[in-house]
Parts: sequence; structure tokens; C-alpha cells
Amino acid sequence: MLNFKKNEDLKNYKYFTNSRIELAKFNDLKHLSNHLNYLFRVDSSQKWTNEESKKNKAILYYQGYRPSLVNWCPLEERKRIKSRVYTLLKSELEELRYVRIECDNPNVYHWNKEMFREMLNRISDMEKHGYEIFVAQIHDDQPDLWCHFHLIVKAPQQREKKTEKTEIERD
Repeated sequence: MLNFKKNEDLKNYKYFTNSRIELAKFNDLKHLSNHLNYLFRVDSSQKWTNEESKKNKAILYYQGYRPSLVNWCPLEERKRIKSRVYTLLKSELEELRYVRIECDNPNVYHWNKEMFREMLNRISDMEKHGYEIFVAQIHDDQPDLWCHFHLIVKAPQQREKKTEKTEIERD
């Protein structure tokens, strides 16, 4: 669990204000694959894909490279992206964690530029605490749910060995 103390920095957040973020482990490679299917909307039934899905965006982080913003693309391209990401991540399975971070404002149903900046700030906060980010996925296609984004991260090694639940206090 990430535990950000509510302080001057968090009060500047308007959308993603939750100070506690639950990190979960993948059970196995199938779980990782299924999660990537959901994130990139490549499941065979396409049960999560709808007209709003074209608003979804992903940011892919590759060690040594600048992050890549991936806009919505045809199913076959999304499948190729999922396959590449899976290939890169499968050897890291034990260290990987996933998280869903929701917008705490119940009156917001679609993403805006300010939310995107806040998401990047939250990601930056995690990186400052030693988390390695692999995937950030914005889901803007579930209007009946609050806006949210997903992350796949690698937790800091030294903290992970001490406890299964990771707690970080923000300076």
C-alpha cells in the first residue's frame, strides 16, 4: 500500500486526492495476461469495448527511453502492443504490482487535461519513491464509473523484502 500523507502537495490535487493506494500482486502469468487484455481492451469478447473506448490512452515506459503515449488504435494493433508489453513484463512477475487509481470527484465522468497532469504528478511521486512504472492506462470508456487510471509498477526492492504491503510516506 502506498500511504501518502495529506500535506501541502496533496491539497493541490483536485481529482486524485486519495492518500492511500492499494497495490496488488499478480497471481501468475495468466493473471498478468488477462489484466493486460482488460487494460488494452483486447479480450476476445470485447466486453469492455464501447463507443467511448476511443478516448482511452496508454503511456508505456521502457527502461532507458522516454515514455510513449499510445492513443486508441485498431484491435490488431492493440493486440500487438499487449503482446510486446507481456513479453517485456513476464520475467518481472514476482516484483510487479498493479493498481487502479480513481478520481475522487463524483461529478467527473470524462478525462480532461488537468486530470492528465495530475495523473502524471501521481506517477512522478511514485517514481521519486523508487517505483518503476511500466504501464499507465487511462480508461475513459466507463461513464457509469468514476474516471480512473491503472498502473503496472515494480515496487522498490528494499521495501518489498521487508513487508508484503508497501507503505510510503510522502515528504
